[in-house]
Amino acid sequence: MRRIRKQVFPPTPRNLLHLHQLLQLEENQEFSLTFQTPPNLFYQGPLMANGVFAGLLFYNTAYLEEIVEELTNVTVAGCDGTFKTTPKTTDNDCYQLFTFQVVYKMWCVNYSFPLVYALLTGKTEEIYRELLFRYIRNTVPLQYENVTIITDYERALINAIGCYQYGDHSHLARDCSSSGPLATHSSSPTPSSYIFDVTIVVTERLLGPADQSDPSGY
Repeated sequence: MRRIRKQVFPPTPRNLLHLHQLLQLEENQEFSLTFQTPPNLFYQGPLMANGVFAGLLFYNTAYLEEIVEELTNVTVAGCDGTFKTTPKTTDNDCYQLFTFQVVYKMWCVNYSFPLVYALLTGKTEEIYRELLFRYIRNTVPLQYENVTIITDYERALINAIGCYQYGDHSHLARDCSSSGPLATHSSSPTPSSYIFDVTIVVTERLLGPADQSDPSGY
């Protein structure tokens, strides 16, 4: 069985960079495509943060082009990473599987759709900012000035979202699961504490029913 598998599948990647190199080979092209007919490109290439390799990006650009009109009506998006369910490499450098999701309301029910996937080597603010600014914002056509980003409490991700969505402005972030403010910033923030004005709730609420006691409806 192992001999047959070696003839059909590529070798186990040593690390994420090696996985990128394997996906670039013509004989492995099928692993970078979707199962649609005809197939679309799903693997989009490496994520670089200040010239340093930081992960791999996956999304279906053809599908995003098909749902442009629906995406303009999206007002809630979410992002989260899983650190346990990740592909294993020989060097064990795949730190997390990150997803960027949109919440689409249809027939009074919220549906969460992941649109962008990223295998990342870490969880630094620098990586998140590069992922959100350079790639997701230029790839997923949302009306970002009208979008609330939902995430769990991860400081680096929160700071990156604030810089990504609003830039350098002074705002207040509030935890929807409590009545008190999560954090405030002065009008002259430090570079390591980018301003954010984002509703922060536990990411699992993306998949749960609307809470009627919550004025936001989510």
